[in-house]
Amino acid sequence: MWYSTRQEGFDDPRPSLRGPCVDLPGFLCCGASGNSYFLRGGSLLQVLSLSGLFVSYWTFGGSGLFGYELEGLSEEARASHSFQIAMAVWSGLYMIGAAYLVCFQAILADDACWARGYRAGSKILRLATFLDLLSSIMQFIFYLYIAKFYSAKWYAHFLEGGSERIFFSYIRCMHSVALLLYACAYYLLEVYHDEGAGDLHAYINASLFALAGTVEFFVLFCGLSGLATIFIWLALVAVTTWAFFFEPEVNEVSPSMHETELTNDVEQQVEKFARMSPYYPAEETGASAPLTAAGSMVMGGMKSQTSMLA
Repeated sequence: MWYSTRQEGFDDPRPSLRGPCVDLPGFLCCGASGNSYFLRGGSLLQVLSLSGLFVSYWTFGGSGLFGYELEGLSEEARASHSFQIAMAVWSGLYMIGAAYLVCFQAILADDACWARGYRAGSKILRLATFLDLLSSIMQFIFYLYIAKFYSAKWYAHFLEGGSERIFFSYIRCMHSVALLLYACAYYLLEVYHDEGAGDLHAYINASLFALAGTVEFFVLFCGLSGLATIFIWLALVAVTTWAFFFEPEVNEVSPSMHETELTNDVEQQVEKFARMSPYYPAEETGASAPLTAAGSMVMGGMKSQTSMLA
């Protein structure tokens, strides 16, 4: 569908299909062309990460739903080095998933040939993935800090509203904004895509992410963070399901990393109309041009009429 100007030879004589010897984006996400599995891989890693946080929380005796501030655990469980390492590992996995989503948006084909709504969704997704990655990095640092410097006195100071609590609230507030932006971005990307996976996915994703972002913001005032994490998990499951249908559609109509959407159509049209000229030499074309053939037929008809009159 797409043409490479280097491959077709319309530019200066340089090697065709220029690019790295090793397709690093394809290698990292198990696909070709760089954007094969970034959306699916990123959302799936985030689902697995949050699921792992839930499982680790319940394994060490947590009550109720998992909350990032770990209030439902006993002091012995919070002080367990194994639990602290598990929290850091799972939050690091979530950070990698956010980085995959950043890569998906970075190489997403969203030029002027797409609808304005689709391009707006891509721009909003850029901001959402940036905030998501930034908040996940800070959450990872928070759990690394706990793994190294945790003590009962420190946690009591944290619950009383120390500087670490401000840092934690800043992380969750930033993530809630990212969720709200995801709601807008995923809705616009789906409904304005030429093919898409279905408008139902757009409404489900927008509703769940908007609800998750709103709840996560308001639980900062009431302390029921477990209520927010379950909505985040549901939203991630919904977007992962959608990604397995939507991303193949994106890859189907997107150029590869070495191609361009500025096709060679201009050169092809010029060449086609040049060959249709009756003054184009027949020996250079290898066959009679359409207009040349038509002119020959007209001349033959005129000669026959002249002979009949004679």
